[in-house]
Amino acid sequence: AVASASGPEADAADAVDASEATNEADDARLARRLQRRYDDEAVLRARADRHALPATRLGEWLSASLGYLLLFVDGDDLFAAHACAALAKLAREDASRVAAGLWCGVPLLEKLSQLACKDAQAVGFLEVLAAESG
Repeated sequence: AVASASGPEADAADAVDASEATNEADDARLARRLQRRYDDEAVLRARADRHALPATRLGEWLSASLGYLLLFVDGDDLFAAHACAALAKLAREDASRVAAGLWCGVPLLEKLSQLACKDAQAVGFLEVLAAESG
């Protein structure tokens, strides 16, 4: 048989157990509060990042995509005219970003020079690129 303790020692042991339980409950509440605060801050950062995406990144992506498509889409003069017009308009706003986003190598310049024989938009885009580089 197990003898149960009674008296001041039992009261002290019960007080220690109650104190530990209270500390554990306080720690759990603090952990939940800190986790909620961390989650709230993470949500606010994510919302701020999502809404703070600068429009220039979209322009860079658009110019890079149009330049890539301009290289590899052959025989579509209407697309080429609209792509050159869009690239020229983007380059007029910020030519250095467009020039940095495009791969302005020999193939693209060759394609633009071929298009310039047919379309004034290609000439305009080449002029903007030349003004940026010169």
